[in-house]
Amino acid sequence: MRRVARLATLLTVASSSSALAHGSGPQNFHELARTWPAEPGVLIPLALSALLYAIGIARLRRVSPRALGGIEITCFAAGWLTLFVALASPLHPW
Repeated sequence: MRRVARLATLLTVASSSSALAHGSGPQNFHELARTWPAEPGVLIPLALSALLYAIGIARLRRVSPRALGGIEITCFAAGWLTLFVALASPLHPW
């Protein structure tokens, strides 16, 4: 099992050529605000996860209004927002 995990890690690192491409991002804050990439492979799963979570909350709250507390919803929203900033913003190339 450890060999499989090591091989998967090695393949992931070896296949990520964009990690070595420094200097191709925005140069200042003004360019940063205008260079948000629109990658459907990232945005669609993010939007789908938020939508499915909202639908799940609505259905669960109809059955049991106290099923999910505010802290669980807040933690999901904070995690989702963190993923959005990390994956969909120009922060990484910058």
